[in-house]
Amino acid sequence: MIEDRPYVEEKQVNLKKISILVFIMLIAGFLVFSFFGKKDNQQDKIVPIPITSMTPEPLENKAVLMQQKHSLNEEDIRSIIKKYVDENPSAIIKSIESYYMAKANEAKASQKNIIMNQKDEIYNNLHDPKIGNLNATVKVVEFFDYACSFCKKMLKTHQRILSEYPDIQIIFKELPVMSDWSSIASKAALAVNMIDSSKYYAFHDKLFDLEDRSEDGIMKVAFEIGIDTAALKSMMQQPTIDEMLIRNNKLASDLKITGTPIYIINDIMMPGAQTYSEMKAAVEAAGAKKSLNNPDITAITTASQLENTTIKAPPSIPQPTAEEARMEESIPQLQTMDVKDPIPNPVSAQTPSN
Repeated sequence: MIEDRPYVEEKQVNLKKISILVFIMLIAGFLVFSFFGKKDNQQDKIVPIPITSMTPEPLENKAVLMQQKHSLNEEDIRSIIKKYVDENPSAIIKSIESYYMAKANEAKASQKNIIMNQKDEIYNNLHDPKIGNLNATVKVVEFFDYACSFCKKMLKTHQRILSEYPDIQIIFKELPVMSDWSSIASKAALAVNMIDSSKYYAFHDKLFDLEDRSEDGIMKVAFEIGIDTAALKSMMQQPTIDEMLIRNNKLASDLKITGTPIYIINDIMMPGAQTYSEMKAAVEAAGAKKSLNNPDITAITTASQLENTTIKAPPSIPQPTAEEARMEESIPQLQTMDVKDPIPNPVSAQTPSN
């Protein structure tokens, strides 16, 4: 059976239209898929930009955010610190020790510079009382106060060192820092030194043992050693005496000295009462040689007696017993000074009148 030709032609036209429509739909679908697929890929590649980089955030807001993030308050911080200290006590102690060691080294360096700049005032002041070898190469300088109990304890050590080391001289820097009485005592001692330097050390020694700490007590000691008390009172009024104490006061202030005794040996400052072993080590480090013969102690004081004056002072030097030596070595090193800060003006003390 042969189909009608117009019908066939119409059917062919419809198929052609359907094919074209399908083709258009395929192309449209491909375009849509391609468009959205590319958009998705671009979105995947976008790097988010922090908001803070676009809009600066106020500092107070950052602080709030940090506090909220860590949730720490003052009590929390205290707790953390306490826990660290409890768990690491040695680290804390080491830190404190390092701090104080650094401060001590700074102070030593400063004192060393001052000593080097004032060596002449420290070692070569002709008005300073002195005992020992006139030509000594090792000089021991002592800042002391007659009211200082630790200064008194050093008397036997001085005597023993002088008896064993003939090449030593002790220079006394009168530094009354404890009381008005000690200021008067220092003026009297310097006046005795000006009148008769050979009697200074005996007077010096007796003042430490004086129970009657008054003008009358001082005059009584002077009379006992053969000093004319009227001449002594007159000498104590001389401006030179006050000037000597002012110089000592200024030197002590420059060296940051606020207590006694203080020693300077071989340009090194040694605060507090020293044991015999410490003093011995210091003078030997400075070059002193020990004598086997225990020679007599020589004494010298003012410029008026620089001509090799020699006396025996004191006549005998008792050596410490074994028990005394043991006790001496056990002196607590944190309690070896009498301290008075600030150093008073020695001129302010009343001096006895004629």
